[in-house]
Amino acid sequence: MNAEEFHTKVKAFVKLNPQMMFIIETVPKEDQGRQEKARAVWLDYLAANNLRGTASTWKFIWAGGGKAITVPAEDPRIFDLKYHPEQDAPRKAYGARWQPRDPSGPNTYDRD
Repeated sequence: MNAEEFHTKVKAFVKLNPQMMFIIETVPKEDQGRQEKARAVWLDYLAANNLRGTASTWKFIWAGGGKAITVPAEDPRIFDLKYHPEQDAPRKAYGARWQPRDPSGPNTYDRD
């Protein structure tokens, strides 16, 4: 899949399922573990579909601090029924480092 096909698919999905949209924030105000897992699984999805440019753009936006990305659904398996990762946990280079962050500690987001 290329970026144009991905964005066309996103638009069609959101048009039919606007209630499914999920916002992944740079610095989540609540549900931090849920936010970080969504971020990791979406980056895994982009990697699995060779959407490196889109993943790089998303990482750049998140690295800007205070920014967010709206994705079509919290879990890419809902968005793309043909997507079947090898396991439920994130598995690619970014997702392999996913760990719930201790909210009392310093900001430890990976910024590749």
